[in-house]
Amino acid sequence: MYWFKHPTDSRRDPDLVSARDKFGDKAVVIFWDLLEIYGREFNGLDEEDFLWVTKPFLTRELRRKWTTTHLVLSYYEKLGRLQVIVNENQVGIKIPKFITMASNWTKRKKPKPTEVPTVVPTAIEVEVEVEEKKELRVQEKEQEKPPPAKSTVKIEDPKLREEVIERCKKLKNRENGSFPRAFGFVNAMLKKNHRPDCIFYALGALETNPDLSSPWPYAEKISLLQTQKLNEAESIAEHRKTMEDSAKRW
Repeated sequence: MYWFKHPTDSRRDPDLVSARDKFGDKAVVIFWDLLEIYGREFNGLDEEDFLWVTKPFLTRELRRKWTTTHLVLSYYEKLGRLQVIVNENQVGIKIPKFITMASNWTKRKKPKPTEVPTVVPTAIEVEVEVEEKKELRVQEKEQEKPPPAKSTVKIEDPKLREEVIERCKKLKNRENGSFPRAFGFVNAMLKKNHRPDCIFYALGALETNPDLSSPWPYAEKISLLQTQKLNEAESIAEHRKTMEDSAKRW
């Protein structure tokens, strides 16, 4: 996305005023800088519309210490302006209402300086605005449709693979708190090198919590934490074994 529009009285937005009163001008700077980053990377959002970046990246781009940035982001999250997930060195950010500010004007050809307009500029603006609203409605309808998810998962262990598939089917088809993108979630986590058994564990957490408003980030956090925990345990066990083998040789 090349640019986005916003109301000219945004400085009077109650949430921005509240954040500025609490944190000073940096709260507003962080908010608008974050919108620019989110818009620039708009095509790289995950299936739940989260943008994933590193803490050093945000520190560099926002020119603020991570502790300050985290406090401000957490405050905006309480106000309902965005959602934030912090995993070790990764930060997931979602701005639900951002699409309403998105502009499609960059798709249109800019008139050459020598061109003479055939209609008055005001008429052009009105026509463009109507077109933009139509395109925005089409985009919103497309976003409401869940993306097609493959009903297969790439897990080598056949027993675990069948258990994961069965759990995905249950989550997709249950009446309350369904998770239609269960298969897409599994494959996305596998691409991030999450352990299959940990992904299975995270799906189980979704089964016991059907009323979650954002099941994807919730399950991803559980899967990541379990993967890190088991990988660390295996690494420690392997190190101990190596030390024991070395002691036997000597």
